[in-house]
Amino acid sequence: MPFGLKRFQQAEALHFITFSCFHRLPYLQQPEPKSTLEPTRARHQARIYAYVFMPEHVHLLINEPPAILLSQFLKSFKQSASASSRAAAISSRKPATPTATSVASRPVPK
Repeated sequence: MPFGLKRFQQAEALHFITFSCFHRLPYLQQPEPKSTLEPTRARHQARIYAYVFMPEHVHLLINEPPAILLSQFLKSFKQSASASSRAAAISSRKPATPTATSVASRPVPK
């Protein structure tokens, strides 16, 4: 973070926040990360006035949650979105099926 910037937290103001995925990869194409926003919002009593999910970034117009800092709310949302995405990716993987291997046969000695 650049030196000298002033943060305005707990000012009961609206914040327009944009954040992107790691290396701007399209992790938000699936519905799982989007479905975690409402439970996180309800748990922390935040007011979200508008949001846009793009494949690799998110825009939020949000009021500060009353009990925690905005950074803590974002951390909670990102963690739950990441966990649900990972769980969906793991459950969608097909288990590896064993393949038949050929065994060279040799004549049995008499």
